[in-house]
Amino acid sequence: MIVGRSDLAMIAIAGLCAVAIPAWLLWPPVSESMPSSQSAIVRPKNAPDPAPGERRFFVGESGEPGAALPQDAPDLTGVVGRPPHDAVALVRTAEGTTKTLAPGQSYGGWRLEAVSAEAALFSRGPLQIRVPMPAVDPPDVPDDQ
Repeated sequence: MIVGRSDLAMIAIAGLCAVAIPAWLLWPPVSESMPSSQSAIVRPKNAPDPAPGERRFFVGESGEPGAALPQDAPDLTGVVGRPPHDAVALVRTAEGTTKTLAPGQSYGGWRLEAVSAEAALFSRGPLQIRVPMPAVDPPDVPDDQ
């Protein structure tokens, strides 16, 4: 069997497509609505830069780390997806149903800024709060096991 130049070119193109197309399809999507992984510092909007050693992350309404959440803060019930690429937050509504929020969407006046595996960052005006996942008690295990 004689293989000509045009046949070799077609084989080369087919081989290139066989490698490039699956790689392109498996490449993770780029989401412009998510903050970049390089922006690790989160602070209230329009806040001055803190002095070294005074940096606080996810401050509450009183300005103290770990402060109580506002009464109308979203009730985070879960996180679904792969943070930071395609994760969404599950928020319990006043009616007892669950609403799905992607970063950039709002519920009850609070805008979802970012989602991690264990918490969600919401903002309303200059205030930013970190709403943690609810704690789950481990199942009771009898001592004799």
